[in-house]
Amino acid sequence: FRYAFPLLQEYGLTGAFGVVTGYLGNQGYMTWDQVRQMRDAGNEMVSHSVNHTDLGAVTPEEAATEVRESRTALEKNLGQPAQILIYPYGEPFAHGSTETQETVVGVLREQGYAAAVTNPLPGAWPDLAQDASQPYQLKRIMVSGGMGLGRFAARLAGDDTQ
Repeated sequence: FRYAFPLLQEYGLTGAFGVVTGYLGNQGYMTWDQVRQMRDAGNEMVSHSVNHTDLGAVTPEEAATEVRESRTALEKNLGQPAQILIYPYGEPFAHGSTETQETVVGVLREQGYAAAVTNPLPGAWPDLAQDASQPYQLKRIMVSGGMGLGRFAARLAGDDTQ
Protein backbone atom coordinates (compact mmCIF):
# COMPACT_ATOMS: atom_id res chain seq x y z
CA PHE A 1 0.00 0.00 0.00
CA ARG A 2 2.78 2.37 0.89
CA TYR A 3 5.07 1.79 -2.10
CA ALA A 4 3.43 -0.17 -4.92
CA PHE A 5 0.01 1.49 -4.82
CA PRO A 6 1.28 5.08 -5.28
CA LEU A 7 3.55 3.97 -8.13
CA LEU A 8 0.71 2.16 -9.87
CA GLN A 9 -1.42 5.28 -9.59
CA GLU A 10 1.40 7.54 -10.80
CA TYR A 11 1.81 5.49 -13.97
CA GLY A 12 -1.89 4.79 -14.52
CA LEU A 13 -1.55 1.07 -13.86
CA THR A 14 -3.44 -1.45 -11.79
CA GLY A 15 -2.53 -4.83 -10.38
CA ALA A 16 -3.93 -7.97 -8.84
CA PHE A 17 -3.15 -8.51 -5.18
CA GLY A 18 -3.46 -11.69 -3.15
CA VAL A 19 -4.94 -10.80 0.23
CA VAL A 20 -4.12 -12.93 3.28
CA THR A 21 -7.30 -12.00 5.11
CA GLY A 22 -6.17 -13.16 8.54
CA TYR A 23 -3.21 -10.76 8.46
CA LEU A 24 -5.21 -7.60 7.69
CA GLY A 25 -4.98 -5.04 10.45
CA ASN A 26 -1.86 -6.59 11.99
CA GLN A 27 1.26 -4.49 12.32
CA GLY A 28 3.04 -4.24 8.98
CA TYR A 29 -0.01 -5.31 6.95
CA MET A 30 -2.78 -3.43 5.23
CA THR A 31 -6.17 -2.72 6.72
CA TRP A 32 -9.53 -3.43 5.15
CA ASP A 33 -9.87 0.32 4.45
CA GLN A 34 -6.60 0.25 2.51
CA VAL A 35 -7.68 -2.85 0.58
CA ARG A 36 -10.95 -1.11 -0.34
CA GLN A 37 -9.06 2.02 -1.40
CA MET A 38 -6.87 -0.05 -3.73
CA ARG A 39 -9.92 -1.91 -5.07
CA ASP A 40 -11.73 1.38 -5.68
CA ALA A 41 -8.73 2.54 -7.74
CA GLY A 42 -9.20 -0.43 -10.08
CA ASN A 43 -6.92 -3.03 -8.53
CA GLU A 44 -8.13 -6.60 -8.23
CA MET A 45 -8.17 -8.17 -4.80
CA VAL A 46 -8.09 -11.97 -4.75
CA SER A 47 -7.83 -14.64 -2.09
CA HIS A 48 -4.46 -15.78 -0.78
CA SER A 49 -6.04 -17.79 2.10
CA VAL A 50 -6.66 -16.76 5.71
CA ASN A 51 -3.23 -17.60 7.17
CA HIS A 52 -0.98 -18.14 4.11
CA THR A 53 -1.26 -21.87 4.70
CA ASP A 54 0.36 -24.40 2.35
CA LEU A 55 -2.86 -25.98 1.08
CA GLY A 56 -1.05 -29.15 0.08
CA ALA A 57 0.27 -29.74 3.59
CA VAL A 58 -3.03 -29.73 5.49
CA THR A 59 -6.13 -31.92 5.43
CA PRO A 60 -8.77 -31.22 2.80
CA GLU A 61 -11.03 -29.95 5.59
CA GLU A 62 -8.39 -27.48 6.79
CA ALA A 63 -7.75 -26.35 3.21
CA ALA A 64 -11.48 -25.84 2.73
CA THR A 65 -11.68 -23.71 5.86
CA GLU A 66 -8.72 -21.58 4.72
CA VAL A 67 -10.17 -20.83 1.30
CA ARG A 68 -13.82 -20.60 2.35
CA GLU A 69 -13.17 -18.15 5.19
CA SER A 70 -10.87 -16.05 3.02
CA ARG A 71 -13.44 -15.87 0.24
CA THR A 72 -16.22 -15.03 2.69
CA ALA A 73 -14.18 -12.22 4.27
CA LEU A 74 -13.30 -10.74 0.88
CA GLU A 75 -16.88 -10.83 -0.34
CA LYS A 76 -18.25 -9.39 2.90
CA ASN A 77 -15.71 -6.58 3.11
CA LEU A 78 -15.47 -5.72 -0.58
CA GLY A 79 -19.06 -6.35 -1.65
CA GLN A 80 -18.10 -8.30 -4.76
CA PRO A 81 -17.46 -11.91 -5.73
CA ALA A 82 -14.09 -13.43 -4.91
CA GLN A 83 -13.49 -16.36 -7.23
CA ILE A 84 -9.71 -16.43 -7.72
CA LEU A 85 -7.06 -17.76 -5.35
CA ILE A 86 -3.31 -17.31 -5.44
CA TYR A 87 -1.82 -20.47 -3.93
CA PRO A 88 0.35 -19.69 -0.88
CA TYR A 89 3.90 -20.75 -1.76
CA GLY A 90 2.57 -21.94 -5.14
CA GLU A 91 1.56 -25.18 -3.39
CA PRO A 92 0.60 -27.84 -4.11
CA PHE A 93 1.78 -27.15 -7.66
CA ALA A 94 5.37 -26.25 -6.82
CA HIS A 95 6.22 -29.51 -5.05
CA GLY A 96 3.04 -31.50 -4.39
CA SER A 97 2.03 -34.85 -5.80
CA THR A 98 -0.56 -35.17 -8.55
CA GLU A 99 -2.96 -36.63 -5.98
CA THR A 100 -2.51 -33.66 -3.64
CA GLN A 101 -2.96 -31.25 -6.54
CA GLU A 102 -6.22 -32.96 -7.54
CA THR A 103 -7.45 -32.89 -3.93
CA VAL A 104 -6.76 -29.16 -3.54
CA VAL A 105 -8.36 -28.34 -6.90
CA GLY A 106 -11.41 -30.33 -5.78
CA VAL A 107 -11.57 -28.26 -2.59
CA LEU A 108 -11.40 -25.03 -4.62
CA ARG A 109 -14.18 -26.17 -6.92
CA GLU A 110 -16.35 -27.15 -3.93
CA GLN A 111 -15.75 -23.73 -2.35
CA GLY A 112 -16.82 -21.85 -5.49
CA TYR A 113 -13.49 -20.74 -6.89
CA ALA A 114 -13.32 -20.41 -10.67
CA ALA A 115 -9.53 -20.24 -11.01
CA ALA A 116 -6.26 -20.29 -9.09
CA VAL A 117 -2.80 -18.94 -9.75
CA THR A 118 0.45 -20.70 -8.97
CA ASN A 119 4.07 -19.72 -9.48
CA PRO A 120 6.79 -21.52 -11.37
CA LEU A 121 9.89 -23.06 -9.96
CA PRO A 122 13.01 -21.44 -11.45
CA GLY A 123 13.34 -22.55 -15.05
CA ALA A 124 10.16 -24.66 -14.89
CA TRP A 125 8.11 -22.76 -17.45
CA PRO A 126 9.92 -21.68 -20.59
CA ASP A 127 7.03 -19.43 -21.60
CA LEU A 128 3.98 -17.82 -20.08
CA ALA A 129 1.37 -19.41 -22.34
CA GLN A 130 -1.70 -20.25 -20.31
CA ASP A 131 -3.69 -23.45 -20.78
CA ALA A 132 -7.39 -22.53 -20.73
CA SER A 133 -8.25 -26.12 -19.84
CA GLN A 134 -6.32 -25.74 -16.55
CA PRO A 135 -7.96 -22.77 -14.75
CA TYR A 136 -6.61 -23.93 -11.38
CA GLN A 137 -3.01 -23.84 -12.62
CA LEU A 138 -2.70 -20.35 -14.05
CA LYS A 139 0.90 -19.17 -14.20
CA ARG A 140 2.28 -15.95 -12.81
CA ILE A 141 5.64 -14.30 -12.57
CA MET A 142 6.93 -13.82 -9.05
CA VAL A 143 8.19 -10.31 -8.40
CA SER A 144 9.80 -9.52 -5.08
CA GLY A 145 11.26 -6.46 -3.45
CA GLY A 146 14.67 -5.50 -4.74
CA MET A 147 14.25 -7.28 -8.08
CA GLY A 148 15.98 -5.26 -10.76
CA LEU A 149 14.50 -4.46 -14.14
CA GLY A 150 16.93 -6.82 -15.89
CA ARG A 151 15.84 -9.82 -13.83
CA PHE A 152 12.18 -8.91 -14.24
CA ALA A 153 12.63 -8.68 -18.03
CA ALA A 154 14.40 -12.05 -18.00
CA ARG A 155 11.49 -13.60 -16.12
CA LEU A 156 9.07 -12.19 -18.69
CA ALA A 157 11.16 -13.92 -21.34
CA GLY A 158 11.01 -17.21 -19.39
CA ASP A 159 14.61 -17.09 -18.15
CA ASP A 160 14.99 -17.20 -14.38
CA THR A 161 18.74 -17.84 -14.35
CA GLN A 162 19.70 -14.19 -13.88
